[in-house]
Amino acid sequence: MSKPRLFYSIIKQYANFATLLFYRRLKVNNLKNVPKDGPVIFVPNHQNAFMDAIVTTVVSSRNPWFLTRASVFGSATARYWLNLLQMIPIYRFRDGLQNVKRNDETMDLSLNILSNEGTILIFAEGNHDYRWSLRPLQKGLARMSFAFESASDFTNGLQIVPVGLQYENHNQFRSELLINFGEPIKVADYKAIYQADPIRATTKLLEDVSQNLGSLILNIRDIEMHDKIKSAIKARAGRESDLVKRLQSDKQFLKEGKFPVNKQKKPKLLLGIVGFPVFLYGAINNLIIFLIIKYIMKKFIKDAHWTASIKFAGMILISPIIYLLQTIVIGTIFPDLACVAAYFVSLPISAVLAGDYFHTVLKP
Repeated sequence: MSKPRLFYSIIKQYANFATLLFYRRLKVNNLKNVPKDGPVIFVPNHQNAFMDAIVTTVVSSRNPWFLTRASVFGSATARYWLNLLQMIPIYRFRDGLQNVKRNDETMDLSLNILSNEGTILIFAEGNHDYRWSLRPLQKGLARMSFAFESASDFTNGLQIVPVGLQYENHNQFRSELLINFGEPIKVADYKAIYQADPIRATTKLLEDVSQNLGSLILNIRDIEMHDKIKSAIKARAGRESDLVKRLQSDKQFLKEGKFPVNKQKKPKLLLGIVGFPVFLYGAINNLIIFLIIKYIMKKFIKDAHWTASIKFAGMILISPIIYLLQTIVIGTIFPDLACVAAYFVSLPISAVLAGDYFHTVLKP
């Protein structure tokens, strides 16, 4: 398996550290299901724009290439940096029929990566959606899998790993996330079906991946009642802090189908009073970052599904610069090295504590 480029490795480690700050509680379950070697395709459910790719990648030793919508590859500069981040363009009909034909190049590159025991990450649902629901999987996953395995009479050893991403609140800083790796699906197991009937093999593989993936998340099938059911699940009495146990209990609650009216949670008065000075310090010192991200969201981002991704990008790209500038200003006012160093260290810590306060007290 080829090693990733240095830039990719550095960004991955930095993003891994950043996710620990971004999420108040992050749990990885069954990481042992990820093969240590051999060709692999990750198939996460797709609810939260680019955050889905980030969180799947940073918790695993695998270094996937990402099939990414071609529209973000518009300029030469974008193509250069996206290539360093191991992104591969995938064209849709809205990109024009001539461009769709370029997906043959994408397929060839993907198969070459797999032939070198690499990893591909595919959002098989095709698009993202906030809802705690799994949508039908597109045929591209099966097409790539069978193209790769049939070329070697199903001896390449390709495995598909479903990845269930269960977000408590998609957009909220310091929320909770369970990353649930499913049992690997060996494409070679479909050899007999494929050789007899490729169409039936495609249907069978997608059904199996979908069933496996759906078992790793909360899958609310009643779309019309989705929001009511989701609110009832969040308000379930005695909801566990352990995210794996919570998921199992939430799934049982969903199966029972009894959804009472939500009860308003009582504010945590003592915590609110004691923690307010810390919240105020964190809010003031991170206000510039908040305003920059808010401006970017309002000016340039039309799809609300990108909110968490932009917040995360702001945290890892903008925060260090703003923190450094603020520290320089403080250093000119209080020219004491120990005080300046303490102030700099306090900035990310205060952001985390302010986020926890907001999550727990102001918006429980």
